[in-house]
Amino acid sequence: MNPKRFLTSIKVGVATASFLICSSLQAQVTTGTENGEWRYIGGTIGHTKYSPINQINRDNFSDLEQAWIWRTDNFGPNADYFSRSTPIYVDGILYTVATPRRQVVAIDPATGETLWTFREPETIRHQRSPRQAYGKGVTYGELDGRGVIYITTPGFFLWALDAKTGRPIENWGGAFPVGGFPETGVIDLIPYLVDDWEPWQDYVVAGGEYDADYGIPRELGMVTASAPPIVVNGVLIALGWTSAKLWSNSNRKCTWRHHGV
Repeated sequence: MNPKRFLTSIKVGVATASFLICSSLQAQVTTGTENGEWRYIGGTIGHTKYSPINQINRDNFSDLEQAWIWRTDNFGPNADYFSRSTPIYVDGILYTVATPRRQVVAIDPATGETLWTFREPETIRHQRSPRQAYGKGVTYGELDGRGVIYITTPGFFLWALDAKTGRPIENWGGAFPVGGFPETGVIDLIPYLVDDWEPWQDYVVAGGEYDADYGIPRELGMVTASAPPIVVNGVLIALGWTSAKLWSNSNRKCTWRHHGV
C-alpha cells in the first residue's frame, strides 16, 4: 500500500476566518468518536483527534493489509494533489471533498465504492475565488431527524445536502438567481457578510448593485473559505474571513454578527 497515495486520495478540511450561522439543527449529543465514528474533521467536537477504539494497536499494526484505494481519476486533472481533507465517518459512510471544484463525495468504507457526489453549479465568483482548491472537508449535522452534510464552497455558498442521497435539502435556504441552482438547500453567504460593511455601503450609495453570479467587486476585496462549517449545540457556524454571524434555531433569521479585525 502506498500511504501517501491513499491519504491524498481521501482527505477533508479547515478554514481561514470566522463567520457564524444557525439553522433549525438538533443539538449534538455525542462527542464524535463513539462506535468508531469520526463525526468532525478533528474527530470530536473539541477536535482532539483522538478515538478510544483499540482494535488496531502497536501489536497488530504491521499485519494490516490494503483493502481498497479510492481514486480520483474521474474527477479531472490534479485531483490527488488538491485532496487535502480528512474524511468524516458517520452512520457507516465516509464523506469528504475532492478536486479543485470541492465536490462532495460519499464513499462506502467497506468497498471503496462511490455512493454519490455533489458538484456546485458554475459561477463566475467560484472562478475568481482565491481558495478554489483547498477545501478541508465537510460537516455532519441533523435537521428534523435527518442526516445532513454541510459544505462551504469557494464561491462562498453554504450547502445542506441529504446525507443519504447528496441532494440539496428541501425548505432550507432560499432560491438563488443564477442558472443551475436549486430553489432550496443553499445560502448565499456574501450578502450577510457585507451588508453592514462600510466599503460595501459606500459602493451601494454610489450606485453599485450586488451581482450574485460575480460576487463583490475585486476593488473591494475577495471573499472565500476553505474550512467546513461546524455544528455545536444546534448552532451551525460557518467560517469566512474575519466575521461571524448567528441564525436563530426557530426562525432562521440572523440574530447577531461579529466582525474581527
